[in-house]
Amino acid sequence: MAIQVNYIDGGVGVEILFSGFVSGTDILRYRGDLYTPERLDKQRYQLIDRSQCQKYFVSNGDIKRIAEIDAQAAAIKPGIVIAIVSPSEMLQRAAEIWKSYLDKAGFVVALFDDRNAAIAWIESRLGAKIPLD
Repeated sequence: MAIQVNYIDGGVGVEILFSGFVSGTDILRYRGDLYTPERLDKQRYQLIDRSQCQKYFVSNGDIKRIAEIDAQAAAIKPGIVIAIVSPSEMLQRAAEIWKSYLDKAGFVVALFDDRNAAIAWIESRLGAKIPLD
């Protein structure tokens, strides 16, 4: 597993970094922990950065299960801003499938191929600077 989760500003923000080989099981393992009641209450944004992901083995079934977890969280706390950085075409397609499951769930989601653009978008949605490079 090559997923690192960093809680920023006391949990207001979450930075999720993928590197190396990432599987659907890896993502499902951390995704539930992301939405504990205490963490979800504080959360306003997520930056999911897959720039360093070299191999991505996530099935459509995995993507649907991940989206179901996210949709449950969005029903409790709508409006969380999520930017996903996916520099490769394959990662972008997977993100688009995930996003299609969440279109009406209540999160505000955008896809990027560049980390700086994703951060700028989050800041524009929040109306404030965030402590990410």
